[in-house]
This record gives sequence, C-alpha cells and structure tokens, in this order.
Amino acid sequence: MAAVHFYTDTIRNQCPYVGFSCSDFDAFDAGQCSLKCDGNEHQCNRMGYWASSESGKGDLYLKTQDANAFPYCSNFPCCLMFVYIT
Repeated sequence: MAAVHFYTDTIRNQCPYVGFSCSDFDAFDAGQCSLKCDGNEHQCNRMGYWASSESGKGDLYLKTQDANAFPYCSNFPCCLMFVYIT
C-alpha cells in the first residue's frame, strides 16, 4: 500500500523524488555514491508520475521518509531508502 502513497505524493508534492545510480544499496546507504546527474557514469531519474523514459535507468536509489510520515520526500540522511528500478 505504501507504493500508492509514494506515487500519489510524486504528483501533488513539489519534491522531485530523484533517484541516483550506485553500485548497490549498501554503498548508497554508506554515502559512497555521487548525487550528480551527468547522464553517463552518474545516472538519475525522478520516481513516479514525473519519471522519464529518456533519463537514468537501472537500479536507482533515493531517500524517503517512513511511509507513516507525510510528506514522504526527504533529503535527510536518516531515512528509509527506497529502490527504484526502471
């Protein structure tokens, strides 16, 4: 059910929900990955309604709040990680 809430929030919230490429979840969780988007080595894409079929693809990672906390978007390092795969 959380997926429905996250998707709906991508439509009505101003937060971009940007996911970034990384070798794996542990590296992302440890802060070892770049948060740049260059379209080459560093892929990124928005999650949900505003996702682009032309932008980054593959395993992308982003930070979100807990599913019980609204809004779900977060830029804080203390939060749940959500994996987005296109």
